[in-house]
Amino acid sequence: MEEYKRRLRKLVERGLVKCPKCGNDKDFMVNEIGHVFCNQCYRKIPMIRLDEELEETS
Repeated sequence: MEEYKRRLRKLVERGLVKCPKCGNDKDFMVNEIGHVFCNQCYRKIPMIRLDEELEETS
């Protein structure tokens, strides 16, 4: 769970997560199976894969 939160935080910092319903791009949550949800409207965010390792860019 902590690893999913870390990966989600990195995606949000890079501006790669946005809610298609309300436009939120800052505040999200992740559940224990890696699904991402908007903390403002609670919509599930599609096409976010937290089970894949992010490429580190310098």
